[in-house]
Amino acid sequence: MENPGFLENETLAYNLKFLASLNNHYYPEYIEDLCQQFQLDFHSRMKLKNFSVGMRQKAGIIQAIMEKQDLILLDEPTRGLDQASIQTFCQIINQLHLQGHTIIIAAHDYLPDIHYTHIYHLEGQLHLDEMD
Repeated sequence: MENPGFLENETLAYNLKFLASLNNHYYPEYIEDLCQQFQLDFHSRMKLKNFSVGMRQKAGIIQAIMEKQDLILLDEPTRGLDQASIQTFCQIINQLHLQGHTIIIAAHDYLPDIHYTHIYHLEGQLHLDEMD
């Protein structure tokens, strides 16, 4: 999710439909609602290769949650997002948690608007002499 990969010469709609079809979990109304919340035009003819970093990140978040999985893993999900999109992300994550989804977020940034159940901090240094 840190660097979402898509079919670059296709549209957002094509990419999301294709990815959702792999597991037969395509929920068109939900996906379009997520796009609207993130201010992405689901029906745009713009190819993914022309998306900005923030737009790609929003598309990656949508792709990660659109199939309504029980366990959602997100790596640096707010990279490249503006403040309004970060607020939208926090609201969606909180809603998913209330619906019973388990969400694991690996990030350098703490998002105070997310209602975390657990927070873990990884600390330490790797010394080259320990690798021998």
